[in-house]
Amino acid sequence: MDIESILISNRSKIQIQNIIDTIIENPQKLEELIKILMDKNLSSIHYRAAWVLGYLAPLGNDAFQKYWKFLLELLKKEDQHPTITRSITRLFQKLKLPEKYHGQLIDISFNILTSEKQSLAQRANTMTILFNYSRKYPDIQNELRYVIQELLKFKSEASIQSRGIKILNQLNKIHNEH
Repeated sequence: MDIESILISNRSKIQIQNIIDTIIENPQKLEELIKILMDKNLSSIHYRAAWVLGYLAPLGNDAFQKYWKFLLELLKKEDQHPTITRSITRLFQKLKLPEKYHGQLIDISFNILTSEKQSLAQRANTMTILFNYSRKYPDIQNELRYVIQELLKFKSEASIQSRGIKILNQLNKIHNEH
């Protein structure tokens, strides 16, 4: 399967799912997908490649070892298709980055969560990322709680309300255990 050709010619959900299935069955194909994301000449299909990437968590942490730094750099970019940020945050909700990247991911996640420029899905995803890391770094729990409470005051969209309330309840449960 030539992933690049398929992403260029077809963007149907069925084809995207076929690519996801192929990469999960053949993890070495992940490199082909990442090369597409790295190739500036293929920027017109970066969002399609990222769409696939967002569903590759079943490959596990080891499959992404060579790519953490690149994915974090990509996540920092503000002038890219929203699908790219949404897909990387979807992936990072389910994977555990090496400890040396935790601080960077936490900072980027707070930036996304507090940015009005980011989509609701991206912001909801970063709530989960931050909550997951708050177990290891309890110092961020108060800031996360505050940011979510502020978001809940001003955002009535279901994705923010649902995720925000769920995470606040989990944070309160952790707080009450101590």
